[in-house]
Amino acid sequence: MLRKLLPAFAIAALVVVALPALGPVSFGYVYSDSMEPTLTVDDGFILVSATDVVVGDIITYRTPQSGTLVTHRVVAVESDGYVTRGDANPSTDQAVGQPLVTDADIVGVVFEPRGRPLVIPGLGFAAGFVQSYLLVLLGGLAAVALSWEVLTRRDRPRRDVLRSGQVVWPVMLTTFVVAAVFVATGAVTYDVSSVVTETGVGNSLPVASDVVSDLSVSVVQSPIATLIVESEGGRVVGVEDATVPASALNPFVVETSRQTVRVPVIGATVPVVTGQTYEVPFAVRTPDAPGTVAVSLAVYPYPATLPESMLVTLHRVHPVVAAVVSVGAGLAPFAVAYWLLFDSSLPLRLPRTTGNRILERWLQ
Repeated sequence: MLRKLLPAFAIAALVVVALPALGPVSFGYVYSDSMEPTLTVDDGFILVSATDVVVGDIITYRTPQSGTLVTHRVVAVESDGYVTRGDANPSTDQAVGQPLVTDADIVGVVFEPRGRPLVIPGLGFAAGFVQSYLLVLLGGLAAVALSWEVLTRRDRPRRDVLRSGQVVWPVMLTTFVVAAVFVATGAVTYDVSSVVTETGVGNSLPVASDVVSDLSVSVVQSPIATLIVESEGGRVVGVEDATVPASALNPFVVETSRQTVRVPVIGATVPVVTGQTYEVPFAVRTPDAPGTVAVSLAVYPYPATLPESMLVTLHRVHPVVAAVVSVGAGLAPFAVAYWLLFDSSLPLRLPRTTGNRILERWLQ
């Protein structure tokens, strides 16, 4: 069962990630209260293809400035695009500086049978939980499947003996696929937008001007992870490239906090994670006409298995390439060591301990 269950789980993880990008139906969830009471925080919903958008439809669209996904209702249709507003917001998105939503910006239309969104309660919470504890869940699944496979082996014909390779290779394959998906989808984007007017009155920026816009970014760094940052919409002051290691932003650190654990045997404290807050200055050229201007900074966490320069090069090819290679580099030594040092044909048996006998009776 284990050699079938774990690869199936890995394939399912790939399908869940790829289906929204390839198919006509996808899923989303709400992370703000702008659509209350129609949709509340953590409510999930189904998105279908946007074939004929009309007033009253709830759409999910990607903002052209930062790429952020927004789920709001269409309140008017104009020749150049759609006017949108959250049900709980007093003003339309366009009244606060967002451009009209075009057909190219729309990701999908919320599925509304009988005029009401089909809500999946708690989908946002579940998605966040799985993303945070995916590897723990995978380990638990592997442990349960392994226990079941070993403890029920006596019900199979004697020739059907579970070999170690039938467990180790599926576990490694599944771990590789799930970890690569987890890393490839783990980016966090920070963005800020400003209104551009003719004269730059108040908090607005003047047209056709070179200005500096500050973006606040908070990240958590760990010894086992390498962070790559990618800027868009402007150039970080003092940084020539758009894609650099997070260490390039160290001159802009305004706050640092460290969490440590004490090792009982040696009596020393070891740093675990470091939280850093940056105020990143962006050099921005405002447009020649009134509108909005936005800058964003995406933070990509990768396993610290490769040199920073190599990760940056791979990331520039594509973030998925960097995720696959960095995860593979971390698992490769374990795979090679098992292949060289262990016999994959050895039967896998649990010792006949009291705990295993109790577990075996419970599973009967």
